[in-house]
Amino acid sequence: MVSLGPPTGWTPSEPPAATLGPAATPGHPAAPAPAATTAQAPAAAPAPASEWRSEGSVLLGLDLVRSVFDASGSPTAQVKAKVIGWLPAAVSDYVDGAGKPAALYRICYLDGTVRGDVEDLVEDEVRGSVPLAPLPKRRKISVGDRVSLTLDPLESVVTKTGSGWYTVKFEFGGVDNFRADELRVL
Repeated sequence: MVSLGPPTGWTPSEPPAATLGPAATPGHPAAPAPAATTAQAPAAAPAPASEWRSEGSVLLGLDLVRSVFDASGSPTAQVKAKVIGWLPAAVSDYVDGAGKPAALYRICYLDGTVRGDVEDLVEDEVRGSVPLAPLPKRRKISVGDRVSLTLDPLESVVTKTGSGWYTVKFEFGGVDNFRADELRVL
């Protein structure tokens, strides 16, 4: 399961200076030079800037983390990026590996040597670039805590602890022993 939530300490970036106008279209004289060291974008002819949409997708505005690669293909840095536009599959010229039309998402790099560059990605590439939220720290379990099993919604109360095992009494009256990783505090 992939979390779309931001990790602890991640602060949303300011909207990038790039726009969806001609300056954001690759090949336009005002467009930044394409990033020679980033992953390759899908091989599709760029759509006119007027077709790129700035609303209508849940992925718009997402903060991303992307790898920058050197000429040999080795990663050299992690940089921040933001999704700034998208083309629905019906408008995009891009087709996926199965030959089906696919949506494209335009991102703008926010830092590093590729700051200001734009790249067009497919949805899987965008979702794969969302930083994962860290797992919450496990709270120490104590006698009297209300707990449930991690794989079952049965609620219980911890009655005894010792040697890494916890004795719990279930609401239905049963008693059993569990390790901390089998319980979650309610």
